[in-house]
Amino acid sequence: MYSSFELKNVISSCCFFRVALVFNAFVVAAIVAKNAHAGHYWTQWVSEEHGGPPVSCSASNEASAGFACSGNYCDNIAILCNTLPFNLTLNPASVYWTPSFSEEDSGIASQSSEGWYRNDGDTYEVCHRSAHPGLVIGTRCKGSNCDNISLKCAQPILWRYGKQYPVRRVKNCGWTGWFSEERQGIVEFGSNRYITGVRCQGRYCDNKQFYVCSLTDPAPRVKW
Repeated sequence: MYSSFELKNVISSCCFFRVALVFNAFVVAAIVAKNAHAGHYWTQWVSEEHGGPPVSCSASNEASAGFACSGNYCDNIAILCNTLPFNLTLNPASVYWTPSFSEEDSGIASQSSEGWYRNDGDTYEVCHRSAHPGLVIGTRCKGSNCDNISLKCAQPILWRYGKQYPVRRVKNCGWTGWFSEERQGIVEFGSNRYITGVRCQGRYCDNKQFYVCSLTDPAPRVKW
């Protein structure tokens, strides 16, 4: 038989053990939940052969954070899909494919009076340029050596308490240097750096530039 003192120690040890188990289970569950939809992977290659089937990021909280190409004139292309920060997802109502573009340039450019990226030209496309910022989530091409490229675009949003908050502001945006299969063939832009547009140069759109931005958290600030 236990004395009252021993019994108290046994009960305390038992309770502590149960609390520890519950806490550990909670931590593990939180880690699993945090990484359940985390993605960092390359899509399959796409080219104009076999009908040029498109490639896209597979989850609704992923966008392109890198680009790869291989073959003559960057004939085969792929994108790197990364999970979005700040618990952002993509607005399904905003998804669209851009018109095809290539290196051919009429020399005619235009500007819009609205939108986050107001310039327009023949040799590039920027996602949702006349509205809130959009991200590249897929690509396809047609023509010899994947000459004419189209981008699949979507706008990032935050759902909170049943309300939708679009990402209205991006930061640290800029066009990268030129990229092709002759120069490494793979480029990754890093944490919270996403492709929002692509530009072509050279025969068969051999050389490419990327308009890359960082996302900001659209969550409303809590006033105390």
